[in-house]
Order: sequence, then C-alpha cells, then structure tokens
Amino acid sequence: MTFLKKNFFLLIFLFFCIASKALTISPDSIYWDNVASVNFYHSGSLVSDPMIELNSDDELILEFDILGTNDPYLQYALIHCDYNWQKSELSQMEYLKSFAEAAIYDVAYSMNTNQAYVNYSITLPSTEVRPTRSGNYILVIYEDNIDEPVLTRKLYVYESLVSVDAYFSKATKFEDIMTRQELNFSIHHPTYRISNSSKLNVVIKQNGREDNKIVNPKPISILSSSISYEGGGNIVFDGGGEFRSFDIKSLRYRLDGVSHISTQSRNEYVAILHSDQSRRNLAYESKPDINGRYVIKTEDWDDQMQAEYVRVNFHLKTTGPVIGGDIYIFGELTDWKYLPKAKMKEMDKYGEYVCSMVLKQGYYNYHYMFLPHGTNIGDVSQIEGNYWETENDYTIFIYYREDGDISDKLISIKKLKSTQRR
Repeated sequence: MTFLKKNFFLLIFLFFCIASKALTISPDSIYWDNVASVNFYHSGSLVSDPMIELNSDDELILEFDILGTNDPYLQYALIHCDYNWQKSELSQMEYLKSFAEAAIYDVAYSMNTNQAYVNYSITLPSTEVRPTRSGNYILVIYEDNIDEPVLTRKLYVYESLVSVDAYFSKATKFEDIMTRQELNFSIHHPTYRISNSSKLNVVIKQNGREDNKIVNPKPISILSSSISYEGGGNIVFDGGGEFRSFDIKSLRYRLDGVSHISTQSRNEYVAILHSDQSRRNLAYESKPDINGRYVIKTEDWDDQMQAEYVRVNFHLKTTGPVIGGDIYIFGELTDWKYLPKAKMKEMDKYGEYVCSMVLKQGYYNYHYMFLPHGTNIGDVSQIEGNYWETENDYTIFIYYREDGDISDKLISIKKLKSTQRR
C-alpha cells in the first residue's frame, strides 16, 4: 500500500471517529437569541409532526427566522440517536445516503416590516442528506461548527414493521375517573420477530409535551406474536383543559382572544389579549383547538414575507396568589418548555399575573402551566383544571434493537386522540 493510500484511509478513519464522538447538544433547542418562529412539519400540513416513513415519498419542511438584517451562511446535518435521544454508535456512513451535511440555500427577506428578519427553509429528505435507517434523529442547524448549533429539532424516521391497536377507557382507579385519561394498547408482530422484550422500548407522549411522557410502561402480557398493555390502569395522563387561543393573523382588525391592537412609538405592534381567568374550579368547557400548536400566517398581505412580529401581552387573574411554584405560558409557542421569557410575573397579592412575548403573526394555542418548585414536570390542573373529557393528541413510539444491532429501530408510530374509545 502506497503512502498516499495509507494517508487516505487514515483520514477516512479519523473522520468517522470525529463524527461518532458524543455530542453535547440537546434536541428541540434554540441556541441563538435572534432565532424565532421555528416550524417543523410534514409537507402539506402546517399542523403536523416531523415524522416520515423510511424509503417513502414523505417530506418535511423546516422554517425559521433570524431576526435582523444579517443572513449568516447556515448548514444542517442529521445525527442518529437511540430511543432516549442519546447519540447512537452508528457512523454517519451507516445511516445517511450521500452527504453528512448540506448548506441552506432557500433564504428569503422580510419586506417593509417593523421587525426585519431573514427566513430560512429546508426540505427533508434532500438530495444531499437522506436517512437510510429508521430511528430518532436530531436535525442540527449550525453556522461553522456542528458542536455550536443555531437550533436543533427532533425528527422521526419510522418503519411499519408492527401494528398497534390503541384506545382510551374510563380510568381504572376511582380517584382518576373524573380527571385522567387511561390509555390501553397492544403491539402485534405476527411477521416481525421480537425475540427479546427487554430490547423493546415504548414512549408515550401527550400533545407535544416531554415533561410528562411515559417511558416503558410494564406490559400486562407477552405472547409469541403480541404484547399487551391493556387493562393495567398504569398508563394515565391528566386530562387538563382545552387549550386557550388567540389570533393575530391580522393587525387591521381584532380576532379571537384579542382585546385591542396598538402601535407604540418605537414602531412595535402590541396585541393585548383579553384577561384570562383560572378554570380550576369550573365545569369542563368544550372548545375547538389545535392542541397547543401554532400556525404562522398573515391575512393582511398576500406575501407572507410581510408578516409582522407582535408583542403579545398576557394577563391572568387567579383566585389568589399561587404559592409553591411559578406559572408559565406553555405550548408549542415555547417549544413545550418552561422558558424564562414565558414566566408570568406576579403583579399583586391578589393573584394578578402578566407576561409579554414577541410572536409572529398567526394563530396560537397556549396553556397556563404551574411548575412546582424543585420539579421539571408541570401541573396543568392548577390553572387550567383537569377533565377526563378533554380532547388531547397522543403518540405511541415503538422502538426495538434487533439481535446483533447497535442502534434502535423505530418500528412503529401510532397516533390517536383521547376521544378514541372502544
């Protein structure tokens, strides 16, 4: 082997060693303060999840804004992860076709807006970056160094190797009947071998929340071609209440949830929402919603690059001061996280709370979530109430690590609503 060939193979080896090192980035995070309005959805449906079936024609679209007039040269890459969002042991060559990274060329600029911004867009899979294995992926947007990301997003690539039957029933425990939603499901795998159930991982999410997800509930029975999680009464979620909403698609007239709109001296649009009340002790109220999501859109102009950013003022009145924790505005508009900028400020000792957030024109859902001190799991019942009738979205993720494999396959995804009953 010549010296040139030896060095070539050494470079290839070093590349994959570097590519396979543990990453410290976390999924679904925004690292730059001037990043806003991140949308990641299935092509053709603005209200959808970033999920595609392996080797299908499914496409996902990621859109986001960089506030200001600077338009940095950005790139993107996919990182394969295990079921728990830790980087898998696979090299990029083992889970990607073509290239490991690509540049973002679809860039547009705002027109005649008070807040200038640059919009970036990606369609996945792309010619440059195409996953070849199922599983969890972290989509990383970065400028120069992938270890210093601009933002990250979760992406799911699944296979339909098993089927899942699922439904909701009245809660088994008496104390849960009026407030909680009980999920039952079975995994059927007549043609797919699950030889070791300890390598099977199940994750259940309510709406877009991560803080209250259930991981690996105990199965009730394991048979040769099916695994049952029915009737145990151990997969339950708080029902919560229907999401609140406001509509700022137009700044020319008032829409749902908006008390009035003004323009301050610094050329900033301000939308003051109607005052909200605690619903904790009220009867359940049915109301259509999009389960905590948002849709970016302006109705004031035909060109969406003329959509404005708006300072939205929230006002909450409770029956008294809330002690033992803090209240946050919560939903997709906060990345389903408890963000410092979304923390409600207590105005007086009588239970008046306020907060303002800068958001792009569109339609938004939100909850007021109570986060007790010392925990990272929010309590929806404190402000929104807790009702078994509430309509929520649920997603069941089924992962399996086949014998001899070093990564988890995502072998099925089941989506259903809490209104689906047997």
